[in-house]
Amino acid sequence: MALCLLVAAWATPAFAQTYPPGTPVNCGSAAVGATDSCTIGGFPPGATVTVTVNGTGGLTKTADSSGNIHITIQITSQTAAILGDPVNVTIQCGTNTIVATGGGVTQTGTFTETCPAATPVTAAPTSNVAFTGANILRWTLAAAALLAIGALMVWGTRRRRPTLDD
Repeated sequence: MALCLLVAAWATPAFAQTYPPGTPVNCGSAAVGATDSCTIGGFPPGATVTVTVNGTGGLTKTADSSGNIHITIQITSQTAAILGDPVNVTIQCGTNTIVATGGGVTQTGTFTETCPAATPVTAAPTSNVAFTGANILRWTLAAAALLAIGALMVWGTRRRRPTLDD
């Protein structure tokens, strides 16, 4: 009996070990206006799980009998989304991180927001006056110059012609 007490005195209490989270769940990709859904598991059944996206939000879900939670992310703009209906979260174009913590377990997931490529900025017009028709000034001047040349040729020809009076 003394030996059992001596061995028990040296024993330390057992503590739960913290395990690293599993492989992040890939929740797919979506664009602005679309909804992405995802199932993240590994929680104790019935555990209260808090879900954040990029550190924002704080949606509370209850794990089902299999230890899974199902979330939806409705992308409303390139920088904002609605997590599970009532919680606004901040997102970005590209990869976003979902962290779900509950029942002593932390699981992660990712989803990708696809954004259109930026459109190049067009140069501003160089004039403040609107261009509303054809550029006829150039052709009007060319026609006037040809008429003037023709008139000079007629005048020159008439000067050289002998008259009956001579």
